[in-house]
Amino acid sequence: AAPPPSSPPVGLSPKAAATVAAAAAAAAVGGGSGGGGGDTAPVRTPQPPASPKPPPSRSSDGGDESASRIRQSLGKAVFAAKMMGARRNAGQCAVSLAFLRRFRARLVKERKDAATLSTSQVVQEVIKPMTASSACRLADLNMNDLVSEADIGPPDYFISHAWSMPFLQLLDCFFNHLQGALDSTRVWLDIFAVNQHPGAEQKDDLENLRTAIALSQATLVCLDARGTPLERVWCLYEFDNTLALKGADALVLLTPGFSTREIASIFRSIDVDAAKATVLSDKQMILDDIRAKHGSTEAFNAKLKLRFLLDPLDAKPDMMALAARAGTDAAQWNLRPVAEWLASPQGPQVAVLTAAPGTGKSTITAVLCLGPEAAAEVAAAAAAGSTPDRPATAATSGRRRSSTPGMAGRRISTPSGGAGGVTVHAFHFCKYSDARRQDPVRVVKTLAYQLAQSLPELGRYYCGLDPGTLMQLNQPDTACRELLVMPLQQTTTARGQQILLVLDALDEADKTPQPTTGGNAAVPSAPSAPSALDNKVLQLLLHQLSLLPDNVRILATIRPDPHLLGPIRDRFPNLRELTPGMLRRQDKTHSVMQTRLVERFGEAS
Repeated sequence: AAPPPSSPPVGLSPKAAATVAAAAAAAAVGGGSGGGGGDTAPVRTPQPPASPKPPPSRSSDGGDESASRIRQSLGKAVFAAKMMGARRNAGQCAVSLAFLRRFRARLVKERKDAATLSTSQVVQEVIKPMTASSACRLADLNMNDLVSEADIGPPDYFISHAWSMPFLQLLDCFFNHLQGALDSTRVWLDIFAVNQHPGAEQKDDLENLRTAIALSQATLVCLDARGTPLERVWCLYEFDNTLALKGADALVLLTPGFSTREIASIFRSIDVDAAKATVLSDKQMILDDIRAKHGSTEAFNAKLKLRFLLDPLDAKPDMMALAARAGTDAAQWNLRPVAEWLASPQGPQVAVLTAAPGTGKSTITAVLCLGPEAAAEVAAAAAAGSTPDRPATAATSGRRRSSTPGMAGRRISTPSGGAGGVTVHAFHFCKYSDARRQDPVRVVKTLAYQLAQSLPELGRYYCGLDPGTLMQLNQPDTACRELLVMPLQQTTTARGQQILLVLDALDEADKTPQPTTGGNAAVPSAPSAPSALDNKVLQLLLHQLSLLPDNVRILATIRPDPHLLGPIRDRFPNLRELTPGMLRRQDKTHSVMQTRLVERFGEAS
């Protein structure tokens, strides 16, 4: 068995090994599973070791101060390791766009057939001969006219591709996507980051795929006309790691010139059992890992198909940030009022958690979605300066325990069946600064995607729909009917299963009020008051989600603004209204202070 990526490469002296360990500690990154997604890729052996803690996200001008410190530490660590004869972690061997442009120019100059060369041919006929004398990866070559130390480092993007794709087409695919990016932007390409000469070094390089994915902002999937990456088991494995480590938003499909129907047809064919691999033992180990994480390859296929067909939004980072400030005492939360509302057969379909800004409504939403114990774990990890893994909600953890080792940080364990009788099956966080979060069709597709993870029967239902029709849903009423109302009526009502949807911060979906100008006024007047008609997520709740079956309950958090709360009260006369104070266990001191504030200033309006 190969040593875990956190261990130094086999054969190093104790002193060099110590240098590598110090380098890893200074850089705060580790290793991961192998991969690379090539048609003629060398032997790849996936492992489930611990993944690295990703650095803070970087901005286009080089990143924030924290990311800069990490990069400086990496540079010092790499230099020290080189001095001691140690090798750089392959996960940190991304190459700059500037290098790729130089490499492309040299290839076009020296090869008349450059336009027809596949990526595999570039490896066999160009990269391997260039590196044959030292049997190293191209990223380690000492060729200042082609590759310099400044060109190599942690990745900004991970490139997933098939080696059968024409190499220049591959470059054009992600060059076009990264138009305007700095020349120093780095992408992780297996043909440069992995030693292409079989041996121990190659195996060590291939065990660091998860390092590269965890450090990257996103995985860019470069599709050819046949959709070949979706037919390669290593590419599908890269997608799985991206979804697990980074979330749905980080898996970006590049489909230049494809029609919606062509893309839909490609998605329909996703089948990891039928996917190809150069080495059969690689495929078997990947399938075993997928079954361990997803329960079955069928569940994995459905999740991946729906990720591409529904294009859901990913609010997990927001939920984690909210949970991080929820406090480490799980006992402070009192979810009984929500549980009693859900347990009442005659209870109203909709409940609202309403209070003024800054009173913790969204934090309570995160606690409901994760469960108090898991939220407390997130808060404890944040207080300790570590990063817990992306958690499952109580609904999905109750269905499938995640036992996959080696994920970044700590795995968050949520209680089976929800906490205090509350299980959130799907949620959406509105966000004022993100127009996508205010799009009602995207909200519906996001809820449907999450419901498919919580209720496998729904996933099978969605996968049976026409992919082209699914991708072209663009009206709230049609999307809600096809993805929520009809499926929930046909697959869950008969069983009487209670389903809870949560919509957080409906007020964040308000349209920005525009200042009005009057007659000959020299200055515009104050902005006009917001209107309920302009809040598309509120309209979705009032007119489409209100048609869901009786066994589906909806909890929304909202400010007590008249233009928001008034229409909800009118549409749902039996509305259940909650406040943050009702869901917290108050200590005596807090209770006394609150009573005195009420006596002095009165109840909040």
